[in-house]
Amino acid sequence: MCVCVEVKAKKREVQHRTRRPCVFCSKVQTNLARHIVTVHREEHEVKEVLKLPTAERNSALALLRKRGMMEYNRQVMAVGGKHSRLRLYQRERSCRSSEDNLVICSLCKGCFASSYFHRHKRRCAVKTATVPRKVPLPIMSVQYQQLSEEFKTEILANFKNNEIGDLCRNEPCIVKFGAKLYEKINQKPDKASEVKKSVMQDMRRLAHLFFEFKRQCAAGHVEEPTSAADILVRSNFEILRKAVRVYTAAVDSDDGIKAGLKHHVFYLLTKFGKFQKIVYLIEDNESKAKDVENFMEVLSLNSKDMMGDALFKLHKNRQIRLRKPQEMPSEEDMMKVRCYTENRISAIVSDQFSVWDSVRFAELRDLVVSRLTLFNARRGGEPARLLVSEWKDGENGVWFDRNRIEKLSEEDARLFSEMMLTYQSGKGDKHLVPVLIPRDVVKGMEILSDPEVRDQADVLQRNIFMFPATHKSTVHVNGWHSVSRICSAAEVEAGKVTATKQRHRISTLYASLDVSETERPMFYQHLGHSAEMNANVYQAPLAEKEIRLVGSRLLAIDQPERGLLSFEKP
Repeated sequence: MCVCVEVKAKKREVQHRTRRPCVFCSKVQTNLARHIVTVHREEHEVKEVLKLPTAERNSALALLRKRGMMEYNRQVMAVGGKHSRLRLYQRERSCRSSEDNLVICSLCKGCFASSYFHRHKRRCAVKTATVPRKVPLPIMSVQYQQLSEEFKTEILANFKNNEIGDLCRNEPCIVKFGAKLYEKINQKPDKASEVKKSVMQDMRRLAHLFFEFKRQCAAGHVEEPTSAADILVRSNFEILRKAVRVYTAAVDSDDGIKAGLKHHVFYLLTKFGKFQKIVYLIEDNESKAKDVENFMEVLSLNSKDMMGDALFKLHKNRQIRLRKPQEMPSEEDMMKVRCYTENRISAIVSDQFSVWDSVRFAELRDLVVSRLTLFNARRGGEPARLLVSEWKDGENGVWFDRNRIEKLSEEDARLFSEMMLTYQSGKGDKHLVPVLIPRDVVKGMEILSDPEVRDQADVLQRNIFMFPATHKSTVHVNGWHSVSRICSAAEVEAGKVTATKQRHRISTLYASLDVSETERPMFYQHLGHSAEMNANVYQAPLAEKEIRLVGSRLLAIDQPERGLLSFEKP
């Protein structure tokens, strides 16, 4: 290329990046602010902007500029850059990043390079209580207009830039399926983070399966599928079976299978099939809906063949490996964790001169979450998502009848003074589970719920959780991470103490206690499961009782000469 031609091309590109489209007339202007306040001064929005003070007026004009750029970029997406005038995307800053690496700010709708967004985020967050999120530019295209902004920001924008991530963002059936799953967030606002993780996990696994399904079709010289819905075609069932087997294969495992993944994929197919059938029925496509129904029947009839090895491995692990007494935390480790937790909480809450920055707040938060999780033998994610309102209910004693509390015996009154009680939603939607709060964490929870402390620790003001993530996040801390961090700080070997292992330990110890049968249902209700689940899943086999009560009788029958057996006369 001639030097003059190259210089002119660069000059045109620079001019393109310094000239902005008007949001009202779509004309590209070098001085856009002057154009808006002179040519479009009769517009209602412009009239309101001109009444503002200088600083606020400049901010409002900047938002109008970004709106115009957003509309321009949508036009570029619509024509695919084929029009001679619409070749480049408009962006806020002249940069060297490629057109494929541009992101949109979820708040101001400005277009930036992905590498620059972290600097813009700090500036944009100062103007509002909401934390801005970056959204890849292609997600703002016309094909996603029917989707909610929250789904695009929280789900689609967070997939990685690889083959699977591209499928999750661009495959229409997978996108619609994920959007439908994401609607559960309105039904479970206190489980928002779990819903987000679950939706992204389902979409990724469905994309992985579809990717492998296409590979198997190519290997078998079958026509390449056009959409993820082709998985649900009955004639492709054997290809799907191969795809599932390859996708769930484990190279580093003795039995060569990822049992949990295979189990999840089977029920994911069932869920996806029901969703796709509903889509076809709404579209009044009876034939395709019937085809999906037939596929579901074939899948159900082949469930044992597809899932038998996975279920065997899962049941074996649950019954043998997880229930061995050696897998439970030792009493020494539990003592170390408890002592460390109590001492650190006491040291932190008694220090009145240190600043409540995010590091100090996070340490106290992890200590309290770990203490509540292990003390109550709760699932790892339950105490972590306790709401501030639920803690306030426990603090105010709303679950107790004050008249009855005043008539308690001295021993019961002492017990009530050592702990508090509140309730939160459990694993399902139909019941509450209790959370017992020992007195050694009450002061820490009072501090964690203090609005001033939370503001100093960079906690989002509208975060509803008692144990929030910092840095203006809307979610709560991960309970497993909190327990793991505290165990590591207490110098307990990694993996020795977890929420699940503590549930096994508590269930086994409780089963060996001399407790009346009328009291046991209350314990099972506290753990959030049934007596059968406690005996067959969590509780380790009572080996000592087996030898003492059963083995002694069998030994007496086997060796009658020892005279250990006495028969009752009829």
